[in-house]
Amino acid sequence: MEHEGAPVPDAASANARNQSPALMESDMLAQPSAASIPLNSTEPSLHGSYEDSHYDDHRPNKKARHDSSENAPDNDSSLDPKKIGFMDLPLEIRQQIYLDALKITGNIDFFDGTGFPHSSGFLRVNKAVCREARIVLYGENRFLFDINYSKVGEYWEEDWKEAGYRFVRKFLIDIGPINTSLIKNLGICFRDSSRSGEPRLDVEQRRFERNSDLLWILEHLRRHGRIQKLKLQFSGNRVFKSRDSEEVFLDALATIKTDHLAFGHAHTEGVESAANLNSLRHRLPIKKEDKLKESMVRPRAL
Repeated sequence: MEHEGAPVPDAASANARNQSPALMESDMLAQPSAASIPLNSTEPSLHGSYEDSHYDDHRPNKKARHDSSENAPDNDSSLDPKKIGFMDLPLEIRQQIYLDALKITGNIDFFDGTGFPHSSGFLRVNKAVCREARIVLYGENRFLFDINYSKVGEYWEEDWKEAGYRFVRKFLIDIGPINTSLIKNLGICFRDSSRSGEPRLDVEQRRFERNSDLLWILEHLRRHGRIQKLKLQFSGNRVFKSRDSEEVFLDALATIKTDHLAFGHAHTEGVESAANLNSLRHRLPIKKEDKLKESMVRPRAL
């Protein structure tokens, strides 16, 4: 079962990626999770029911815990009528606290593991806080889905493999479809795998349009995304023409919907200079950009 309301990994766990192979299995979100991807897995199931919150779903003896806490208050203020609990504060004040604690400057960046909020544990306080805070955590921050060239593997394995887009894929599985739908501002960078990271693959197999994790991410965003701003960066090692694999990739990408679509350097949100656009445009011809805009951008309401 995939769990909703899971927090974004904090900065400490994100920066530890390059140091601990166990991160992929046990601590991607700095919390216990039933959703876990083996490093050699390419087809995790998307089927099953999704709970509205992760708050107690992943704990042992769930039924006993649920029964004992069914009538428990969302805060402790009712234990002492003279005390004011967090949920007794006006909604406007709580929202400002969420913004101060969870909104960052810049990107939540999967390329180098920077920008992950330190206060994402806020979502574990209780269900009510989780439902309110996750709107800020996922909706007010900008996410950058990018390849990660760090090598990961089990400690007994001699040859570790490049993480690639697996961190992004695991993140989306762990937070679940509801939280995925709360992500509003997104940049995606398409890069080929490195030769040193995937030495057993030939040049053609390292192309990003053949990356199974990346194709899974696009399908997940098609099914569950409610993106408002999307910026795409094509950084492969060859020009997109009309090869079969490229057409399949573009067809998958075209099914994602957004209110605003831009092309350029995905780590920046603003308008690109002509020089920056020209440096990337040779990877994706302008005609294909126009075709993607026609398919991906939602019509404006009259």
